Amino acid sequence: MLYLRDCYPKFDSLMYSELAFLVFEQLPTYSPELNPVEQCWQMMKNVFMANFVPTCVEELESKAVESAQILNNDPMLLASFFHHAKLAL
Repeated sequence: MLYLRDCYPKFDSLMYSELAFLVFEQLPTYSPELNPVEQCWQMMKNVFMANFVPTCVEELESKAVESAQILNNDPMLLASFFHHAKLAL
């Protein structure tokens, strides 16, 4: 999947002709419900880090990395974020 946001005019027909093997989908400018990354952030924030109060930046970073690793190790969960956004893998 290739996600291009706010493409400049210089990426018109030349870019699209060179990348003819890709399928381009137009997305609204702001559409968090269509962005699988938003689902990842929500899961990290509301599930893995819920009620977590770090005492220092290092502790916050450690917990964020741990949460991201949990997500990375669950391909079915990651696929569900694409399904929720109604995007094909």
